[in-house]
Amino acid sequence: MFFPDPVRGLMEFRRVLRPGGRMAVSVNTVVERSYNHQINVMIARYVPGLAESVACTFALAEASKLRSLFDAAGFADFATDTVRHAFVLPS
Repeated sequence: MFFPDPVRGLMEFRRVLRPGGRMAVSVNTVVERSYNHQINVMIARYVPGLAESVACTFALAEASKLRSLFDAAGFADFATDTVRHAFVLPS
């Protein structure tokens, strides 16, 4: 999600992957539940150079978009799955 050209990044990932090898990616999907995102938005108000990176954090949130990127990069056998994690932080 932070590559300027995500398809090119995945193509390079595929190029260096061993034949028959496996890879995994993790993307953030729910902006409303991300405390890190909220903090980064606040920081970006004072450090405008971070705003573009903050906006990219959830750029691949939709499984269909992720699938289309893997297709475009030449991956033939892949699956997407959504997993929910709950992080409990002490006060």
